[in-house]
Amino acid sequence: MPRTWSSMKAMASTIPYDAAIVGDTRAGKPLPADRWHAVLAPTLVLDGGKSPEGTRRASAALADILPDAQHRTIDGLSHGAVVMAPKKLVPALRAFYLA
Repeated sequence: MPRTWSSMKAMASTIPYDAAIVGDTRAGKPLPADRWHAVLAPTLVLDGGKSPEGTRRASAALADILPDAQHRTIDGLSHGAVVMAPKKLVPALRAFYLA
């Protein structure tokens, strides 16, 4: 089994949470605004420049609805690669945490 598959399998339990957060935004449906107003933590929402359009739309929608969120796209990465390439996330994380 390739290392990538092992990593993905280890994260499989998070898929229901991802789906619960982004809901039908991939299909262009908006997130319900009243669900997010109590989220007070500064939040960084990341996606990959090669991610499917629906995933990128969902990421942007989540960042738009959260009270204190930023959305960043990591150029050249797909959705899976964003999760699997932690070193490529460092610049975005560093900028977010130092801001």
